Amino acid sequence: MTVHPIFLSIALLCSSTAFCDWPQFQGPARDGISSERGLAREWPSKGPKELWQTSLGEGFSSPAVYKDEVYILDRLDSKQDVLRCYSLKTGETLWDYSYDAPGEVSFNGSRGTPTVTKKYVFTIGVMGDFYCFDRNTRKVLWHKNLQSNFPHEEELPWGFSQSPALYKDLVIVSPQSEEVAVVAYRQGTGEKVWQSGSMGEMGYSSPLVTKIASSNQVIMVSKNQVSGLSLEDGGVLWSYTGW
Repeated sequence: MTVHPIFLSIALLCSSTAFCDWPQFQGPARDGISSERGLAREWPSKGPKELWQTSLGEGFSSPAVYKDEVYILDRLDSKQDVLRCYSLKTGETLWDYSYDAPGEVSFNGSRGTPTVTKKYVFTIGVMGDFYCFDRNTRKVLWHKNLQSNFPHEEELPWGFSQSPALYKDLVIVSPQSEEVAVVAYRQGTGEKVWQSGSMGEMGYSSPLVTKIASSNQVIMVSKNQVSGLSLEDGGVLWSYTGW
């Protein structure tokens, strides 16, 4: 097994030692905005203080932080995905889980940031493996494969490059196959609640749950369009193809 020279590095960026949770792609509200105060206005002359670092396999995913735990998905030798959980304070490995996922894509490595809640950890691997872990027992609750469940006629040169989104008791992902664009599952059971129709070719983007004009909806971007979908049944609320 080869561990590639890629590192997860945690640096102290705040004027205090307190950290806010960053439990999913782009943060708490999935918009890249932090509610923290007292952030450093400029780097110290010697740079931010590094607290710890650890080596990883290949990947492009960012870490998620929840309750003093750091979660990240990486990939080993085009054969396995690995979910790792570290102590935020010390970098100690708390637990990890690897599974076989053989296959290669352009610029190999993981793509998706884990999505973490009090109960669950959700991940999507580059070969389409969609996992739900019990955060407390650290065991797999359920697993699906977006490629086999929603086959693509065309090869995906960058695989599955997205991070799961949450709404109430739903977890939302986007296989973006020729038949189905977005799917919602029950978080605890993996039961499929709804699926939308096609939005065209894969856009390699993550679903976003937000409110527009007093309507909660999931926004999804494919190669040629962007659409707002109902969170109740996946129906199309609006769509735009004008670029």
